[in-house]
Amino acid sequence: EYAKILVAGGDGTINQVVNFMIKYELDIPLGIYSVGTCNDFSVQFDIEKDVKKHLLLHCMSLFQLKIKLH
Repeated sequence: EYAKILVAGGDGTINQVVNFMIKYELDIPLGIYSVGTCNDFSVQFDIEKDVKKHLLLHCMSLFQLKIKLH
């Protein structure tokens, strides 16, 4: 059992992880570390790009996106 998922990647990677979560009905927080080329998803949701700040936010659980499956 997982407490949350942290994904590092771009739009394609995020898409694959979210589809996996939906397929297996994983209703847990999803943290996104934006390292893709365009990062449209991350830009749209103003996701932190600075590595140190990003990891600090995740460690403190201040930045989490929760995928609602219901």
